[in-house]
Amino acid sequence: MAFLQDRRIALLSVHPRYAAALMGGQKKVEFRRRALSAETQYVIVYATAPVQKVVGWFEIAEIASDSPDRLWERFGHEGQVAKQDFERYYERCDAGAAIRVRKVVALKSPVTLSELDDAMAAPQSYRYVSTEILAALRGRLVAAT
Repeated sequence: MAFLQDRRIALLSVHPRYAAALMGGQKKVEFRRRALSAETQYVIVYATAPVQKVVGWFEIAEIASDSPDRLWERFGHEGQVAKQDFERYYERCDAGAAIRVRKVVALKSPVTLSELDDAMAAPQSYRYVSTEILAALRGRLVAAT
């Protein structure tokens, strides 16, 4: 598990449409109202209802914080979100964050949170998880191939 040492891992709740676009490689940026910690290297993607499963993870290339207007100028073409939806999401926000995706790993068989940890609940936006959670996902991928 050397690849996980000293890495911060976030579990992110994402609408199923955007989760699918992330896992399919079309969505290269995930927009958030609050930035993740600069130490965060991996994001586990939890697709919200009706899917309610972890669908994969990605490595972070960059976390950029700026005004919504600047985020749109810089990353709008990579976000797979309509400008109207983007503006609605950032309504009354002075700042936001863009998480650029580097390497995506999509699970062939998505898993529920309880399969990873009996006590784990879906986060409202995101939460940090232990390296063991990502290792468990990685183990499932290896076992499946």
